[in-house]
Amino acid sequence: RAKFCFECGERLRNRCDNCNELITSLKHRFCPFCGQAYKLTKT
Repeated sequence: RAKFCFECGERLRNRCDNCNELITSLKHRFCPFCGQAYKLTKT
């Protein structure tokens, strides 16, 4: 599994910033455990 973004080089997160649960899919926009939106940055 990649640890850094292929486009911008930023370190990838694998846990929700709000509840610390694992991010299970990059297709989701929200955490399925707490409902927090995943903040995606685009360059």
